[in-house]
Amino acid sequence: GHEDNKQSVDAEGRAVLTEHQLPSGKSVVVVNVYCPRAQSGVAADAERFEYKLMFYRALEIRCRAFRRAGKHVIVLGDVNCSHRPIDMCDFDLSEEGSFKERPAVQWLDQFLISSLPPTRTSENDAPLQSSQNSENGDKEGCVRGVLVDTFRHYFPERKDAYTCWTTVTSARKLNAGTRIDYILLDPDLLSETTHCDILPEFEGSDHCPVFVQFKEEWTAASKAPSLCSAHMPEFAGKQQSIKTFLSRGQASTASKSTLEERTQTSDAASTGLNIPAPSKRAGPDLPSTNSKKICKGQVSKSRSQQGNLMAFFGSKPSKQTTRADSKQDGHEVCLLSTGEAAVKGDYANATQVKDRQAAASQWKGLLGGPPSAPLCKGHKEPCVKHSVKKDGPNQFRQFYVCARPSGPKSNPESRCDHFVWADGPKVKVQKPVNTKLK
Repeated sequence: GHEDNKQSVDAEGRAVLTEHQLPSGKSVVVVNVYCPRAQSGVAADAERFEYKLMFYRALEIRCRAFRRAGKHVIVLGDVNCSHRPIDMCDFDLSEEGSFKERPAVQWLDQFLISSLPPTRTSENDAPLQSSQNSENGDKEGCVRGVLVDTFRHYFPERKDAYTCWTTVTSARKLNAGTRIDYILLDPDLLSETTHCDILPEFEGSDHCPVFVQFKEEWTAASKAPSLCSAHMPEFAGKQQSIKTFLSRGQASTASKSTLEERTQTSDAASTGLNIPAPSKRAGPDLPSTNSKKICKGQVSKSRSQQGNLMAFFGSKPSKQTTRADSKQDGHEVCLLSTGEAAVKGDYANATQVKDRQAAASQWKGLLGGPPSAPLCKGHKEPCVKHSVKKDGPNQFRQFYVCARPSGPKSNPESRCDHFVWADGPKVKVQKPVNTKLK
């Protein structure tokens, strides 16, 4: 029944409600939402789309209740629906009729206030006029709805203003996106604002921030609410902010390097060798120029480690040596000058590099490699390979498309419509016809 619907809507935790107090003493409820993502008319999304509409209706009921209680309301976040064709890149005008018939768009139409008097001005002090006219001509100029799309109140006809882009096709590079993130305010609170805009230059996500400025500065509470995760025992003192999370990552890196230094120092102490502290320097490891004597045990220990797989195929160093060895105090000491050791080491390194390159070329000739990508028809450039992830007969099948980012059709730098299956088109096998006479 009704209680089951309420529990199912709230089961995924898609809304966070907080109540605040303005300097005037009036309460304002902030509803931070992440509405479900589902498309109408898609069989696979049929059940999720019903849940999406149920979530929309519950959100509207709650907002209307807050308004009847005399509280201000702010709804912000990912609504997962573009309200107007101008909020979508390369919208086909021939589909405008079917666009208005989409259930999610129809819900936004009746949830948002469609017309307001031009009480605000833009940056150049020109009066703002909503693109939609009042249908009933009431005194307030409001046709219907509960909240106002703040961005469209300030910029009714701005184009190419998007908040979300597809990362798979790198659509953000050419600004081929949609506007599905909103800050919705009640009309009374809207009069207390001075500006609203989007910030597409802020990267790090497939969405970008949206902000609104108020005339009065809001003062933060002296302490966090009692239900915040900071007061929960399992989260107390752990990652209370993004800044803390980043600083913890840097601290762990520093502690890791410190641990490595301590390990090397302890190894040196256990072997009785006087090894200097490690220093950051480029190039191959060479003996120190401050000492003319090198311990054989130290050299063999560093050289005997197998650093990578290619070192396994490299030529082994010759056992013959022209060095003069002597024993002193039970330890073998190499009486080889530093300059001679450096030259010998460079020669050995060069020989190993040549041997590795030869082995690598032999393996490539034996195993071959992946076939080169075909060229797209539009730009004559190598394509990129993708795999089908959706359920169906072509799931996990690979295909080639243009490697350029998707963008407006009018932009020649955007992706062309090249598409080809990596394994070629599927051939339909016809069943043999039974020619026997009955």
